[in-house]
Amino acid sequence: MIRLEDSAPTVPALPVLSPITRLRRVRSLGQLVPELGVQITPTGNGHVAIELPAEVAELFLEDLHQRAASWVQAMQRSRLLEQEQQAQWAVERGQHAQRLEAQEDAWLAEYTRLKAEGKGHREALHRITGYDPTAPRSGQDYLPVQMVHEGIGRARSRAKAQAREHRTAEIVRLTREGLGRQEIADKVGLSFTWVTWLLKQAGVKLPDRRLRPSGGSALPSLALESAETG
Repeated sequence: MIRLEDSAPTVPALPVLSPITRLRRVRSLGQLVPELGVQITPTGNGHVAIELPAEVAELFLEDLHQRAASWVQAMQRSRLLEQEQQAQWAVERGQHAQRLEAQEDAWLAEYTRLKAEGKGHREALHRITGYDPTAPRSGQDYLPVQMVHEGIGRARSRAKAQAREHRTAEIVRLTREGLGRQEIADKVGLSFTWVTWLLKQAGVKLPDRRLRPSGGSALPSLALESAETG
């Protein structure tokens, strides 16, 4: 008889047996099962001591060791598969987003063309979706009008954002060339206040008029702050 103590030493790795060999060992110990005489004794510290025949304890430890190794491998494979799946989903989402944006940009271009031809808002949407409200319902598929309407709105918002970025880049370029804010405002068609705000948003350090030396230029050059200094 052996006793499994609470602080048992680390069990060395046991050889991995084939399922047939393990089954034979279990059957060879089958006659011991009715007479195992398992004893469970409380230790007083929240644990219990279990006494088993040496043969059963050895088989139990061997089985536990093999199961633990199998569980670790299964968990590793599961994590790898999950990471691969997440990466694949990210790629697919990115590709889907690109296709959707391209489709929405095409809707906006077609909508702008139809509006330039004098078509109304609803008629332009119907032309894009392929929907003819005057035709009898024939079960023909067409794009939902609301989906196209929202897509055109998103495409227009992206176009406006890109235009703002290009305009800000142009203002910063003109500032680097030495033009004053009023000159830039006249050149790009914006107000002096709006140009000043865009330059501040772009991280351009504006001169302090109160510190301008007497007799200095009315349009002092502006220095761009580096990204490191903010």
